[in-house]
Amino acid sequence: WTSFETIFSSCELLFVLSTGDAWEDTMAAMHEQVSGANWDGSFQIAFRWWLITIFFISFQSCSQVILVNIFVMSIVDSYDMRADRLRIKCEEQIPKFQECWQEIDPGGYGIIDPYLLKKFIELLPPPLGLPSSKSPFEIEVAVNVLKNTEGYDYTFKKTLLIVTSTF
Repeated sequence: WTSFETIFSSCELLFVLSTGDAWEDTMAAMHEQVSGANWDGSFQIAFRWWLITIFFISFQSCSQVILVNIFVMSIVDSYDMRADRLRIKCEEQIPKFQECWQEIDPGGYGIIDPYLLKKFIELLPPPLGLPSSKSPFEIEVAVNVLKNTEGYDYTFKKTLLIVTSTF
């Protein structure tokens, strides 16, 4: 895997080098290959030796900056999610959602009967559910939104995800 002979092996080698693994050994092997070549002048050898060195150090520097930036981005993103007010509000409502679910699914099967979905929507308090003055039309619309959501299967998880993102 330590060659630039084909496109595939070059990409594989650059990927391995971008992780910081054995880049010094690969650079040293290329230096030996250049030094062992039979060229007329030592200027060509020195030029190629420095070219290899500059390539490896600049590639390694850029790769490490990119990897560090990805790491920092994931940490900052996780803090942004923790500070998201909507997310906090939804997480505070999960116990209320669980209480309503338990009334509809007392056996704890994790799935409710489609005929009980309307009753479940009626039980949900705001902000998860509809406002206090729920009209039959609003309840029917909410039930249809759930039923018509792609992949909805009347499970606890899917219902929670749809309710927190829709209502």
